[in-house]
Amino acid sequence: MDTELRRHAAEAISRLREAMNKGGDLPHAEMSHAISHVIALRNRMLEAYRDGALARDLLDRANALTSLAYGTEFPLAGVHADRIEQTCQALNELLEAASAPATPR
Repeated sequence: MDTELRRHAAEAISRLREAMNKGGDLPHAEMSHAISHVIALRNRMLEAYRDGALARDLLDRANALTSLAYGTEFPLAGVHADRIEQTCQALNELLEAASAPATPR
């Protein structure tokens, strides 16, 4: 996994954990900013996949994480701490999987 992917993942995890700590007091803009890092990670992984440098299953996982991250904002009042935690855990697992030796597509 390249440095840019790691940076996006680390930033997403950090921002999501901050959001979880703030609970229902989190402004929508802050949650959207945290989610933007998950999206940036997914977009970078899509580029890597298109370049042949990333396995499809990792891209699929990144797409699923994007959906999960979006789900943290609903209901509109407050955030779902359990979904945020699931997203953080899955991001860490994705980092581990992406760091493993690549297998050809």
